[in-house]
Amino acid sequence: MNRGHLLGVIGLALLALCVVWWLNGPSSTSNQGPQAIEVVTQPPIDLELMEQRELLTLTIQKLATFGKVRSALESEISIPEFVGASSNTTLLLAQRQTGTWSEMAARQDLVRLMAQIRGRLGGAKVTTGLVSELPFPNPVPQELKSGRCWRVKASTANALKEGLSKLKKEFGERLWIIDDLPKAKAFEALALRMELETKTGNAALVFSLSEVDRLDLAAARARMQAIDCGRNGVVEVLPFIIEEFHHARFTQIDNKGWLSTKGDRLLLKVDLPQGVTPPNWGRVVAGFPGMSVHQTGQGGRVQLTPATVLHDQFDFRVAPNERSQWVSAQGHALLIVEPAVTTEQLESIVVPSGWSLKLTHRSQARP
Repeated sequence: MNRGHLLGVIGLALLALCVVWWLNGPSSTSNQGPQAIEVVTQPPIDLELMEQRELLTLTIQKLATFGKVRSALESEISIPEFVGASSNTTLLLAQRQTGTWSEMAARQDLVRLMAQIRGRLGGAKVTTGLVSELPFPNPVPQELKSGRCWRVKASTANALKEGLSKLKKEFGERLWIIDDLPKAKAFEALALRMELETKTGNAALVFSLSEVDRLDLAAARARMQAIDCGRNGVVEVLPFIIEEFHHARFTQIDNKGWLSTKGDRLLLKVDLPQGVTPPNWGRVVAGFPGMSVHQTGQGGRVQLTPATVLHDQFDFRVAPNERSQWVSAQGHALLIVEPAVTTEQLESIVVPSGWSLKLTHRSQARP
């Protein structure tokens, strides 16, 4: 055998060894197809429980560093219809670390948060379960419907009643107060008092023509305080309005979809102005301790995260008729990772106490 032929044989042998090493060596795992992983727990994971869906989501996120993960949880779902999302809508999830959003101080923080988002994003429209403004109540005369709203406050309920009578005499039909309703509408007046007066009766919302700009001075003469709290036919739900009228329905959070059952997670819909791209939300909402806000959805979709999976409005579980294929023969939750992961990579993942991850054969991967 001549030298050239010998070198050729050696070269082919080395090439063959390289191919075998490539197919079976450490790097080959990353080139394999999907890998099934069993999430072993005792008792088995119950996806009906939100807390277990959260733990599974955390595990999925860690596995996702090695490849695409499929499971009994969808990676994203459609933004709920009640939000009314458009192409420039960003959906945020605001979470309180302690307490709930229904608490008075939390609702005041929410008003400030919404105002900060609008101010820093060029007047973006922010919508949530708490209204930021509402129209004047229907009993207000039509000629005042485009006027102004005032919060008038006195030291006592009697002082307020006397002071409002003086204001009514001075401004006449240019000012509307609850007492303007006739006795025939006593029940309507009672309902309005529950909304437009404080429980102690020392403050009330009144409405005037837009031209009335000295109500505050007139109120001061009657030993009361009047603050402009709305114009152009709408009442602004400002922090001090929530504090004083915290019992009124219009200062409550609508928990139908916007607020989670536990009350610590709240959705905010932000319609960005044209040309404005989603910012760093941590910077936009800075200055609110005990609160975290992060983007959960855009372009009509919501992403699966440990925060979103705990909000009642989002159900990331696959359809009931497909769930059985995500359970192993032993009753363990099944995950599919592509490309496959190695045993070493799997062992590097920290899972909840009592959980373990187990590689299984791809032939057992039914999904």
